[in-house]
Amino acid sequence: MEGIQTIRIGVKKYIDKTDESIPKSVQSLLMENENGDWMDELPSSAINEIDKALNDLDAGKGIPHAEIAKKYPQWFMK
Repeated sequence: MEGIQTIRIGVKKYIDKTDESIPKSVQSLLMENENGDWMDELPSSAINEIDKALNDLDAGKGIPHAEIAKKYPQWFMK
């Protein structure tokens, strides 16, 4: 695995070569990281519901995206 210094140098070189969208995205990620996890600010009831939904999906209880897109095409129109 690369050392952190090597990764930082590579990232800096990459950012310097890109258009403005990449540095803005990186800045947004870094700022969000400083602010903490938004999920920590949710009420415990909401977190419990999210966990339940994720468990349902893991158990195969979800509806596939393709099925929803077919049933409600107006939701996916541009």
